[in-house]
Amino acid sequence: MKIKSNLAISEDGFVFNPKTGESFTANEVGVAIMHELNAGTTTEEIISKLSEEYDVDTYTLEKSVHDFLLMMQDFNLVDHV
Repeated sequence: MKIKSNLAISEDGFVFNPKTGESFTANEVGVAIMHELNAGTTTEEIISKLSEEYDVDTYTLEKSVHDFLLMMQDFNLVDHV
């Protein structure tokens, strides 16, 4: 899964889709997930990296990452590779 190439993503978490004119706001973790997706990192690798950085149990982290990815799919912000 990759972030759509036309999206503009700021370091502050502002996400703009010029194709639709929609904008979104992501928190620090959401921005990290989007950058990792752009780098070609797998979901499992993203979860592993985040678990090293944040003090959260594995179940909660896995659920949060999967929920975020589903939300991105719902808003058509990602391409399936």
